Amino acid sequence: MTERYIKQTNIGIETPLLNGTRLAASVQKLGELRELTESGGYRVSSQSNEADEILSANIPALDFITDGSLKDAKGKIIGKDANGKIIGNMALESRIASLSADQIDQTQDQIDLLVNTVSAIGSLTSARRLEPYLPVLLPKTQAGFKTLRMIAEQFTEAIPMPEGNNLNDIPSALRVLTNLDEQLRIAGLKDSAVIDALSASARQQSQVRLEKSKIDDSEQISRIRAEIAEQRIYALKREPVEVPGTHGYSRYEVLANQIIERNGLFTYVDFARAEAEARLEREREVVLSAIAKKRAISTVMTLIDQDPLLCQVLAKRSRLNPEDLLVSDQGRKRLVANNALNSNKIILSVEKRRVFYGEKVFAEERTKLTQALSDPLSLIARLTDDELLVIRTGISKISDERSVYELAGERLRKQLEDEVTDSEIISALTGILSDEILSARAPAVINAAIAELGIDKSSVLKDPSKLDQLKTEIIARGLELVVSASQEETNSERAITITDSERRRQRETSLALLRTRESNSRALDTEARLLLDQNIEAPGSGSLGTISLRTDIKSTLGPFQIYPEYKTTYPQVVTQALENLYGEYNQAFRRLVAANKEFDKDYQYCLSPDGTPINSFVQIDMVGLPAGFLE
Repeated sequence: MTERYIKQTNIGIETPLLNGTRLAASVQKLGELRELTESGGYRVSSQSNEADEILSANIPALDFITDGSLKDAKGKIIGKDANGKIIGNMALESRIASLSADQIDQTQDQIDLLVNTVSAIGSLTSARRLEPYLPVLLPKTQAGFKTLRMIAEQFTEAIPMPEGNNLNDIPSALRVLTNLDEQLRIAGLKDSAVIDALSASARQQSQVRLEKSKIDDSEQISRIRAEIAEQRIYALKREPVEVPGTHGYSRYEVLANQIIERNGLFTYVDFARAEAEARLEREREVVLSAIAKKRAISTVMTLIDQDPLLCQVLAKRSRLNPEDLLVSDQGRKRLVANNALNSNKIILSVEKRRVFYGEKVFAEERTKLTQALSDPLSLIARLTDDELLVIRTGISKISDERSVYELAGERLRKQLEDEVTDSEIISALTGILSDEILSARAPAVINAAIAELGIDKSSVLKDPSKLDQLKTEIIARGLELVVSASQEETNSERAITITDSERRRQRETSLALLRTRESNSRALDTEARLLLDQNIEAPGSGSLGTISLRTDIKSTLGPFQIYPEYKTTYPQVVTQALENLYGEYNQAFRRLVAANKEFDKDYQYCLSPDGTPINSFVQIDMVGLPAGFLE
């Protein structure tokens, strides 16, 4: 730390004046930045109030210094009110003055430590991985972390950190720990004991997912089915078949030709051509987006060289110095530019309200390409070799005969997918889930192994290299922990579930009942829909009574005509269905309020007497239900 006290030689004593002034400036800056995060132009999220809780948890004296309101600890000195009460910064400084010198030093150190820590951590994911090794608390949500990170970055720009107050090498520690996690995963997937220990749980989850997919379609199961079929197609294309009078065909070509002859697909040339054209259109969109992305990256690379502010911010995001980024090779600049394009938005300057939108740069390049297609020859003349290669490899050349062959191939693929058995899916899914379970457990297992080897967690940030020296022992102990923990879980599951066969029987019974309910529900829905369609196709007619004109509604949309004698009465089953819809809407509305409420007065007119959020005015669009359907 820099010198903590200013000596007053004329009276021969030391005062904590310097540190008290710096602490006041730090608290004021925190309050100013916290308010900025809630301003209209710099809103982070409705959950950013979590940053306040984290600040208070890490810096307990902050509540006393700010009198419980961090956002009010900002601005210039105001003075005293009519009653002589100190207001504004004078109140804040007076509370700081009441602290002892040690309390002032401790509070400032806590601010510096928290700011340094957050500035050094790039994301909430890395924060969660480092959590056991950090000397501070961090938010649990992405919104809270983003808010706190913005405060830390802007704070360090405004208030210089004292020399020698760094927080060791957090990025290196994170790299070492995540590398250990990955090494544990790789070693575990090659270890038969680990796989056997994980397989019981993974297979059980696989069976549940497979059965559930038979009721509600599962994208993961469909993808596995398609991958198994693709593997079979790969094998069929490499299996030669001797056909007399020809140079030889693959098994895939023989089967495809059989489908063409059996189904008479040459009569479907128009359909096959339409399929091919649709595929070409999809390929065209992919190719244009790929070229636009390449051009957007080049644009950002040029801006890095020309815009010092953008260069500085992007360099900081990549843990580089701006000077190093400027002189780095094209591969490094391309990676930095690509990361910038993939970000939602990047704040360049709060004061100047400058924001970089990667999506906007990409959209502009995409628009330019689309416009250039009106003169294709000029566009082709300006394309680079890389862009031409993207087009050649991305867009297929398909004739009518080839289109028919592709159609046969699609049908063969569908046939192979239908032939995939449940056991094949469970086997593939078990492998995937074993990998997922092992990856999810790796961080906790590595942390436990480090602790068991007697390594002080606080020392890991100071010297991450000590983990590299012991990585063999850490991985070996981690594998043992994975096996023992998995066996304990399996034993506890068996202790409470009678027998495996009984568990399977119970699950099959439950699934059978669920399928029956689903089937009955679909049948009723189909019957009701058909009845409704019949009534809509043959509408009835009747007198609605006399027409009256409303003159008491002042609106430019008028005049308004009504049928005062006409009334619609719905049976209770319909009103109950509408009540159910209304209840479902308000369940979602309550979640919306919880996710977006920032201030106490938000949604204040949408609260029931007991304080529960409720929207009393909900529009439900529906057709006018005909009498025959209602009866």
